[in-house]
Amino acid sequence: MSANVTYLLGAGASCSTLPTIESLTDEIGHLGQILKNQNDTPPSNFKNYSLVEKLGDDLLWLWNAAQNHLTIDTLAKKMYLQDELLQLERLKCTLSIFFMYKQFTNRPDKRYDGLLASLLIKNGPFVKLPENVKILTWNYDCQIELSAMDYLEQSFQATLVNINSFPRNQFTGNPSIIHLNGISGYVKGDHSIQILTPPSLNSAAQILDEILSFIDESNRGPYNFKGLISFAWEQNPISQKAIEFAGEIMSKTDVLIVIGYSVPFFNRQIDRMIFYDRFINTGGSPKKIYFQNPYLDGTFLTSQFKIDKKFIEHIEDCKQFYIPYEL
Repeated sequence: MSANVTYLLGAGASCSTLPTIESLTDEIGHLGQILKNQNDTPPSNFKNYSLVEKLGDDLLWLWNAAQNHLTIDTLAKKMYLQDELLQLERLKCTLSIFFMYKQFTNRPDKRYDGLLASLLIKNGPFVKLPENVKILTWNYDCQIELSAMDYLEQSFQATLVNINSFPRNQFTGNPSIIHLNGISGYVKGDHSIQILTPPSLNSAAQILDEILSFIDESNRGPYNFKGLISFAWEQNPISQKAIEFAGEIMSKTDVLIVIGYSVPFFNRQIDRMIFYDRFINTGGSPKKIYFQNPYLDGTFLTSQFKIDKKFIEHIEDCKQFYIPYEL
């Protein structure tokens, strides 16, 4: 019988296409400055420049607000702790739009293509992940789902269903892919989850127009929407369900592959559940952690989560995502 294998992804898993947490603040500020500089982006380039200008304001607001914080995640946590919920919602909506724009103006990281080519199987007329493979990701991006579209030859919404990604609208059953911090999309006034299908457009201006027009059509008006990014520590229904699903998956996991994730202290409570409480500490079959990172070897897990180093193997080569022999 094949082992139950779970991938745990961090920002490094998408680093060839999207900014890491260290560079995210500066890239948000850079895009905001471009959008506010009419010499670089004249209003005639856009169908509704007022929406573009507002996005520029929001990006620069977020960049400025993050200057005194280690990361945008820590800024979000401060807003949450201080009950600045309107500011937190503005942060999440702005971040969602930023990631949609960055994803749709770049092809997905090719390593996702290599991973899916190795893992996806035929199931009658459908293509899906094997039952013994799950993916947990701390990333807001849709790199996995965008890459899977090429294999399934379906719409983005249909791809979410067929590869069993959470969160999504009208979700039932048990997911194969879980976004622990939510995903870059939004919830309309009727509470239905909407994630924009990648536009088949060429220019960055056209793509940005499409994103903002999509949001503007919300029945609650321009920008008056609820972002689908849902930080794991928020304890709202989406984040609570994501953590519950992750715990169930980890309790059945034999092999954990950690890619591009530095296991920050910031996420320690949920990471303790993932690495120790629902994994190493459950006993049963022998456990294994493959830690794929060019700089960190994963031995810090021994002190952080009391994991014996015999369970950890370092994978330094990051040219492609690691496929364990246990599969």
